[in-house]
Amino acid sequence: MAESTLPPENIPPETKKKKRQRRESFGTIRESSSKRYVASYMGPDGKRYRGPKSYASKTEARAWLTRVRTLLDSGDWNVASASADGAAKAGRTETLGPYAEKWVLNRVKTNGEPLAPLTKKDYLSFIRRLLPPLSEMRIAMITPTDVREWNEALRATGKITQSARVYTVLRSIMEQAVDDGIIQVSPCKVRGAGNAVTGIEVKPPTAAELETIMKVIDPRFKTMIVLGAWAALRFGEVTELRRKDILIVEEGTAKAPRTTIYVDVSRGVTHIPGEGFILRPPKSRAGVRIVALPPHVNDIVLEHLRDRVGEDPESLIYEAMSGGGHHLAASTWTDYWYPAREAAGRGDLHFHALRHFGATAYALTGATIRELQDRLGHTTPNVAMRYQHTTGRGAELAAKMSELHASGSGKVAKPEGKKAKPKDKDKAEGSSKKRKKQKQPTG
Repeated sequence: MAESTLPPENIPPETKKKKRQRRESFGTIRESSSKRYVASYMGPDGKRYRGPKSYASKTEARAWLTRVRTLLDSGDWNVASASADGAAKAGRTETLGPYAEKWVLNRVKTNGEPLAPLTKKDYLSFIRRLLPPLSEMRIAMITPTDVREWNEALRATGKITQSARVYTVLRSIMEQAVDDGIIQVSPCKVRGAGNAVTGIEVKPPTAAELETIMKVIDPRFKTMIVLGAWAALRFGEVTELRRKDILIVEEGTAKAPRTTIYVDVSRGVTHIPGEGFILRPPKSRAGVRIVALPPHVNDIVLEHLRDRVGEDPESLIYEAMSGGGHHLAASTWTDYWYPAREAAGRGDLHFHALRHFGATAYALTGATIRELQDRLGHTTPNVAMRYQHTTGRGAELAAKMSELHASGSGKVAKPEGKKAKPKDKDKAEGSSKKRKKQKQPTG
């Protein structure tokens, strides 16, 4: 009797020949419900590590396992990089808002120090108020078009400086997302979006305006003006200065003695609503500096130290009106500053404009860019040069133009008393005759 043959679909499952699966030489690969392949391996620490993503084919999954095996064999494998792969996978489902807030809280500056409290507060405010609707999107789904449209809407509010700052923060956050493996390329591609060109230039006071302010302001605050204008200090640096930071040095010679007052700048103070006054180091290491005051303001500073500052080295140069060693509040300062600037016809003047005045005055003495950097506490020449204002230089050049016009020639008219001496004229004529004689043809 011939053996009956059943169609394949009628063969009982238990009698079907099972397909032999290939055993991976390293790690494991399994097919997910989405028909994609997930690779994993057991690390030297006994923990299982999974790939940063699922793969379209087993070949791609094996390629990833091969790269990991190479790292293990060469000794370059480490837990941090292996864990980063898993974190990147999880991060692809994370929205921008929570990720950005974590970035702010963990952010450190290039020198390894944490962000200043006020900077951290500003960044968190930017993220919560100005980052929507991007903050509600998954990081991996944000495109350059999304970023460009968000930036255009933000700049349309007219707050150009704020828009530039927020964009710069977003760009840094996205660069971190690239480093974390969440995205391959940052979507922040808007050219010039981080630049805040408003067309508004800080106009420092003129010498006459500064003199008016000094005459009008309450005598208690004359030294505040001096430190802002002639030492180019920031408001937070002035209000944290203490007696120990003012160094009085007798220099010069016995015949020509000279007293120089140096200001040691090593700290600043910032007021944060709800938190009070926060002490902080300068913005950068270059901000720690010693600034020499010009001698013509010595008497003002010495009088202030004598009459208004305690003898204790820790006594504040400017403390709250109520005393007690508390810092002077900006709101108290403006009660005296606003009327003084109005008297000078400069209702637009901010305290920081005094810093611009000081930088310009120092530059006009012939100081080099490096010397200007050191005085202002800047790390780069470009930042220092922003503070230079050539007030008066234009008039100087215009006067030379008038001299050229008055001379009637292509040279600037010589000043009186600088005419050529007769013997010089005779010598010049003799040289001319000698040249003519040499040019005459011979026999």
